[in-house]
Formats: sequence, C-alpha cells, structure tokens
Amino acid sequence: MFTSEQKRKAVEREISYRKRVFPRLIDSGKMTRQMADEQIAIFVAILDDYAKAEASERLI
Repeated sequence: MFTSEQKRKAVEREISYRKRVFPRLIDSGKMTRQMADEQIAIFVAILDDYAKAEASERLI
C-alpha cells in the first residue's frame, strides 16, 4: 500500500519526465503536440486528485 504522498510524488516525477521526453517525440514525428499536451494534462489531473487525497489524510 502506498500513501497519497508517495503517489503524488511519483506522479510529479512522471510529469517532469514527460515534459523532458515529449518534445523529442514531437520533433521526431512520433507524437503530436496535441497528444503530448493531453497526456500531460491527464497526469496533472491525477496529481490534483492525489494532492486532495493527501490533504484530507492530514485532516484525519
């Protein structure tokens, strides 16, 4: 079992990784800018979910 904090930090690392890698994929034609933006937006939404869960865990 992982805490919300651990999950949040993992998602933050993944977002950082994607922001570094996706420009190369776009430049090589393997990914569109729209696809990259969408995938990052999904992970930002997940990050928001975990941040909210983490905050509520602190209240308990």
